[in-house]
Amino acid sequence: MIAIAELESQILQLPQHDFAKLRQWILEVDEARWDLQIACDLKAGKLDFLISNARAELASGRSGSL
Repeated sequence: MIAIAELESQILQLPQHDFAKLRQWILEVDEARWDLQIACDLKAGKLDFLISNARAELASGRSGSL
């Protein structure tokens, strides 16, 4: 496995176009991981409290446009 310091050094040497492509790829991977984490948390019930809170606010009339 390549050390982080070596990767950092190589990234700093990339031409701007390649750096932009790498940045976009990293953002896409990060977003996909985030989506997967949210889906797993939702399935595991870790977000149930947020759903309950939102439903309670809706039922009490406290939710609405800002």
